[in-house]
Amino acid sequence: MKNNTKRIILYTLMFIVSLLYFVLFVFIFQAPNGIIGCLLCMISVWCIITSIIKLFQYTTGRSIADAIIDAIIIVLFG
Repeated sequence: MKNNTKRIILYTLMFIVSLLYFVLFVFIFQAPNGIIGCLLCMISVWCIITSIIKLFQYTTGRSIADAIIDAIIIVLFG
């Protein structure tokens, strides 16, 4: 398997796990109490955003700056 394919699979799994964790933690368990809960939610959101940017970068072959700019344009105007 190619190196990019491994990375795409890794970041896809990271996205799915962090999104599932965030949804379970906030909506099912309703447990983001205190600083620890806030930090865990922030970490899961950070993992979601990072994996989306990396997936976009590896699937299009562009640099990270272009991926961030394109992601912002897609979110704002898409």
